Amino acid sequence: MATRYWVGGSGTWDASDTTHWAAASNGAGGQSVPTSADNANIDLNSGSGGTVTINGNHTVFSFNGGGFPGTIDWSVNNNDFTSLGGFAFNDFSGTVATVKLGSGTFYLDTISVIQGSALAWVPGTALLQFGNRGNPTTSLGIALISSFPVTNVQVGPDASWPLHTFSNSPVITNLTLAGPVKVRGNITITVTNLTGTASAKGKGVETRGEPTQTWAVTNPATLHWSVLRGVTFSVAAARAYNSMNGGSCVNVQISPPKYGRIIGG
Repeated sequence: MATRYWVGGSGTWDASDTTHWAAASNGAGGQSVPTSADNANIDLNSGSGGTVTINGNHTVFSFNGGGFPGTIDWSVNNNDFTSLGGFAFNDFSGTVATVKLGSGTFYLDTISVIQGSALAWVPGTALLQFGNRGNPTTSLGIALISSFPVTNVQVGPDASWPLHTFSNSPVITNLTLAGPVKVRGNITITVTNLTGTASAKGKGVETRGEPTQTWAVTNPATLHWSVLRGVTFSVAAARAYNSMNGGSCVNVQISPPKYGRIIGG
């Protein structure tokens, strides 16, 4: 595994140009373009400004874009992007930065966008799809604060049923919980449209409030084959079909399965 740092300010991140990749922060360019085995960083030493334009469907082990005083732009080419580990925009240290996600699909393990009042966050219509792609951990984090809203999010499906932990009270327009998937978080999640699907009977959504979790859903939500624990639906009610009430649920009508039983992880 190698760690690569963008250098030289404005340029295009494609599959062949090594000019902007260094082995150390503020190092010399000419290193290999990061691949699925590598960590990619665009940081405070990546240039005094300018725009990093992503061109091509890239896969990296992890990505950190914190601190770059310029624009990181997926919206020009609207490519897909895969990060097998973390995907983060955290420590901007007061720099003026812009992130444009465009309309591609981001296949992610975890996300962390939690700091930097100077960050201009432009989510576009990109789909953030979360799953245990490269990280064997049983707990995956989705850290988005309300000032960095996102348009389209899908959590799951997951073969190994890790826990996806929401934090920092995210704001999401369209959220799909694609079973089998488990979600938790002792927070309020603001959602316009929430849908919970099942890949097969008994393989839907499991929620765990800690001790409570509030889903502020604008439009009535519909879930299937779910196990709901400690969840309150505010603003609009929810309906869960072929599902089970694990206790302390508010403003949701839960209909149990007619045959058999739900087996939770």
